[in-house]
Amino acid sequence: MGNNPAKPVIRIDALPEDLILEIALQLDFEDLLAFKQTCRIFHLCACSDYLSRRLALSFHLPLDIDPWEELSALSGREIQRRMVRALKLDKNWSRGVPRIKQFVHIRGHVVHNDELSIGRMALLPGAQWLLTVQSNRRRGRTSATCTFWSLHDVRQPYRAACLEVSGQYMFSTAETACGKSPATYAVTYTQSGEDFLDVYNVPLEQRWAPIDSVTGTPQLLLRVRRPPDCPGVMYKVRLMGDFVATTISRDGSPYGVLVVCISSGHRVLLELPSIGELQGSYIEFVGDDLVIVTSQFDGVMVDKIAIPALFACSDPESSSCSASTIRLKKPRTIWAGVPIHPDAIVSFGASPGPRMTGWRLSHVNVLSFGQSLYLARIPPSTCTSSNDADGTDADSGPSDLPRSATRPAGLTSQDSTALGPWGHRAVWLERNWEDEHVRLMKMSASPPDHHGRRGTETTDMGIKLGVLVPPVPNLPFRPAECRSLAFDEAKGRVVLGLYSGDLCVLDFVED
Repeated sequence: MGNNPAKPVIRIDALPEDLILEIALQLDFEDLLAFKQTCRIFHLCACSDYLSRRLALSFHLPLDIDPWEELSALSGREIQRRMVRALKLDKNWSRGVPRIKQFVHIRGHVVHNDELSIGRMALLPGAQWLLTVQSNRRRGRTSATCTFWSLHDVRQPYRAACLEVSGQYMFSTAETACGKSPATYAVTYTQSGEDFLDVYNVPLEQRWAPIDSVTGTPQLLLRVRRPPDCPGVMYKVRLMGDFVATTISRDGSPYGVLVVCISSGHRVLLELPSIGELQGSYIEFVGDDLVIVTSQFDGVMVDKIAIPALFACSDPESSSCSASTIRLKKPRTIWAGVPIHPDAIVSFGASPGPRMTGWRLSHVNVLSFGQSLYLARIPPSTCTSSNDADGTDADSGPSDLPRSATRPAGLTSQDSTALGPWGHRAVWLERNWEDEHVRLMKMSASPPDHHGRRGTETTDMGIKLGVLVPPVPNLPFRPAECRSLAFDEAKGRVVLGLYSGDLCVLDFVED
């Protein structure tokens, strides 16, 4: 036999870098973690910025990325650290009763406040700041105390600012620039039979400050009365940079949305189309768009308005006391197929824009409790764009959505429901009227195209319900003592407001 030369052996780590990268792109993140531990070359490839950003765009779990952060500015190692954190949170959240990784009890008594209980609360994006509202009624005078709390170091929280709103409090919201002081605070309220929208600049203390010694004084930036030619009540309010928007309801039904430029006072009233009885309206700024969701008995409509274009085509002379009026065209109706409760919860998802910079609407989530739980994820392709409002109706053909329903056990009611912007997790207080027990409940929902790796038993579309905090937990409070809650889906943080005025912070993943 002749001496045949041995065929050369090609080692996989000797492949061209672009080919190794292409192989890595075919893996999901959990497989990539094992892939990068094979050798030094694979580790360097798997930690590349390009690969990590591509994986983040298709990752199936909520990522803890703040609205002011650009995905393109994060390193590959930092992105993967946050993806690992998301996997740990998902594993804990999927347990029968998740483990509380960190618990902090905050004494939240407010001096001279007759109503100690915290009626409403919200975590600002990033879960570093908490806004709480307590109602007052002293000597026949109605007001509300609004407090900002710093949770940057959750083990050492502190009160950062406090202001009092005179009149009947309706709704409020706040935002910060990159999570730092000062905050912009917007509130709607009724005083002496008139409706007002106020916007404040609120300095935030960098240390613990007793309520009577907060040095920063909130500065009133804007005060808007409800337009005299627009009967109704101003209620929900949202902020985005130099713009503020509030819903207006007439006789309990949505009427329109008032959008105001804070610096100029220029106002635009968006009138909702008359399309039968509307049950509720929900608004949110996403990127440069204002998204409006209105609901009927068994359908929802999603409208998207580009704010810069809206103010460019409206009358700037309307800034004195009236508003330019634009009647929105009829949006496409998205039929739910099941009754939607008037108190349905709506959240708005965002994803990185082109070139991984900025944010744009990725979906709208609708969660409704009735005889069953209903969850829908509405893609942006079904939204109607009303910037070219010309009095004509948009295509109003039905657009059926995949839906999931599971019947709550026993005779129960839900309160203080919070749904994350991804629509992946939700929490609420559930009262069982048969045994008077109150539990803190949780929901997790996998996307329709993701079935998970552990083969967990779920209902349609991967919806799974469970108990977050049982009626009698091994904690210094019981869910029956809770009046309000705030929730950050990606951070895995739940904050409970008690009737005593105290706050309880529950973290379900460690940093």
